[in-house]
Amino acid sequence: MNTTSPLRWLGRNLSTLLLSFLLAVLVWISAVTATNPNEQHTFSNIPLSVISLPTDMVITSLLPDDVSITLYAPHLTLERYINQPTLLQAYLEITNLEPGTYVLPVQTRFPLQPARLVSVTPTDIEVVLDRRISQTKSIQLLIQGDPARGYQAEQAKVSDARTVITGPSALVEQVTEVRARLDISGLEQSITRNVTLVPLDVNGNRVNGVQLSPSSIEVSQPISLLGGYRNVVVKVVTQGQVRDGYRLTNILVSPPNVTVFSGDPQLVNDLPGYIETQPLTLTERDNDFEVRLPLNLPEDISVVGESSVLVRVSIAAIESSLDIPLSVEVIGLAPGQQAKVSPETVDVIISGPLAVLDKLIPQELRIFVDVTDLEPGVYQLTPQVDLIPTDVQVQSMLPSTLEVEISIAPTSTPTLTPEAETITPTPTP
Repeated sequence: MNTTSPLRWLGRNLSTLLLSFLLAVLVWISAVTATNPNEQHTFSNIPLSVISLPTDMVITSLLPDDVSITLYAPHLTLERYINQPTLLQAYLEITNLEPGTYVLPVQTRFPLQPARLVSVTPTDIEVVLDRRISQTKSIQLLIQGDPARGYQAEQAKVSDARTVITGPSALVEQVTEVRARLDISGLEQSITRNVTLVPLDVNGNRVNGVQLSPSSIEVSQPISLLGGYRNVVVKVVTQGQVRDGYRLTNILVSPPNVTVFSGDPQLVNDLPGYIETQPLTLTERDNDFEVRLPLNLPEDISVVGESSVLVRVSIAAIESSLDIPLSVEVIGLAPGQQAKVSPETVDVIISGPLAVLDKLIPQELRIFVDVTDLEPGVYQLTPQVDLIPTDVQVQSMLPSTLEVEISIAPTSTPTLTPEAETITPTPTP
């Protein structure tokens, strides 16, 4: 019996086996490609970062915030990038570079494979590098304006006298002055404010692109009165009484205090701390009003500015309440209907100005229930009060709900009157 060794058989059929393997691979690739075809997709808004930038260097040029990356990859791979866009990275690498201008390529990372980079937009970016430096400068405090008349500004105090300027050397070297500006125009009292520091160049223009530490300081500016001047309150003098039934609720004066002056400082010092107005007449007043009143100034004393004040007076009516029993009317009854109200009387509590309530005549008030379009039956209705005078309000009604029974009115039956019997008189013989 003839037997063929395995090696001889493998040698004779090796080419056939290789061809079969290649065909199987091609079939597999074809199947995979059919279900997961290669596609091209562009990813926009990929953030651009900078790596390896030395701490003593700074980028002074404007860089784009993001770039676009186009990949060629299987459909499923692209779908993962679409669902997880943070997997895509774009960056500029700055290593061992001196200050100057460079054109650097945008580099990318896309870890999911298989994938091929088609393009990145922009491809290259111009980068300007400068050395980061720091300088310390004194702060110049600029006081603008003048305090109110009769006041003077004393030496201001600041929380910091110097500041550190940090940024690109080209910009830091442009700063010739760091200024803090405080406006004290018209001030009548001491203030403490937080003032922002501004870096300026030799021409007085602001230098942008540098950082200040601190970036602001606290300025305390004392304001005091000059000799012969004094700040006093205004006291309103009243005469008369408001109308009966009304009360005075408030008197507001503007300005509430004034500055007075005298060539003799002792006269100012002898003042009691206030200046009175000319009398304010309240007689028979029953409403709010305002009036300008002159100040009653002592001899040889004058007011800095306006010598009169605006006085606003508030007057309100004295409120009271009244309990009035009223009989309930029924309106809106259809023809042939009748109504029964229970209870027939309601206690109405009203409130308003005392002067109006004193003149109120209870018979002039009216309380009713409206049964328009209601069918016969029993209803719970809320009464309404009418003919209420101005400024008078209904506080409550007792009871607040009435029972109203609507029924058909009985039909009246005519009464027959019997005929009178005729009596014939009998003559007397």
